[in-house]
Amino acid sequence: MTDQVNNPNHYQIGCGIEAKDIIRAAVNQLGVGLTPWQVVCLANFLKYRLRAGDKDDLQQDIDKSNVYRDMLRHDAERRVRDDVTTNVVRPLIRRGSDDT
Repeated sequence: MTDQVNNPNHYQIGCGIEAKDIIRAAVNQLGVGLTPWQVVCLANFLKYRLRAGDKDDLQQDIDKSNVYRDMLRHDAERRVRDDVTTNVVRPLIRRGSDDT
């Protein structure tokens, strides 16, 4: 009998590797420079993709993973816009107002 709390079947990838092992490695490698929220989104995206069809309906898991992918993308794009506004646009506006 499989331990459904510590080692559920739907997270077993094979060869003794579990989804959490892949997620941990990905977060450690790709998570540098991400916000905590972006790391959560990345981890959940991977979780649903890695278990797709093994716990819930295949399409449901893919759809869930896509929600987290889109939240990650949206947050990253919003942060870029905020950085551009803060570091480029506002200084240009301030500089322009100093000319008057």
